[in-house]
Amino acid sequence: MRVYAVRLYSFLRLLIMWPCRLLFRMRIKGRENVPEGAFLMCANHLSFADPVLCAVAIKTPIRFVARADLKKHAFLRLVFRVAGVVPINRGAADVNALRSCVEAIEKGDSIGIFPQGTRIRSKKPVPEDARAGLGLIALHTHASVLPVSLITKNNRIRPFTKVTVVIGKPIPYEVYSSAGSVSRKDVSVYCFAKVCEQFD
Repeated sequence: MRVYAVRLYSFLRLLIMWPCRLLFRMRIKGRENVPEGAFLMCANHLSFADPVLCAVAIKTPIRFVARADLKKHAFLRLVFRVAGVVPINRGAADVNALRSCVEAIEKGDSIGIFPQGTRIRSKKPVPEDARAGLGLIALHTHASVLPVSLITKNNRIRPFTKVTVVIGKPIPYEVYSSAGSVSRKDVSVYCFAKVCEQFD
């Protein structure tokens, strides 16, 4: 992100931090695990609030990947622009979005992705939920993958229901690239398994 964008992101993060922590009774664990430099954050997907919860938990500015069709709303177009969101067309292999993620990490930006591709509520996440996009970006950039688990009662995020955000230890390229075969899907499943471990 450019300097002015980082400052604006940090200001907005501070603005929403305490209202968000009170509204969702947030508990944050593992902040010491956030690595220096650019990384690829992956988390389970429960609600539209997930990027906000992750942004509050992690001080480093993160450019999240989100559905392109959300930009049809004027307010969300502004949010996309301010937060540097990478729009992706769901249901198809969006080469441009994947290229944008790779280029962002190569320039030093961190990327946030929800590998399940859609919100999955009422059940625990499982490694096989992860789609191949996470592995594709990781293998192209060699970035460390930071697993983040969003844990709440009945896997539903609601106001005044406690949400625990667990930031796991980063997974270096040397680890996930040697975990079994190195196909994109296998890397996605391996990294997302670290998110799922918190639900066992």
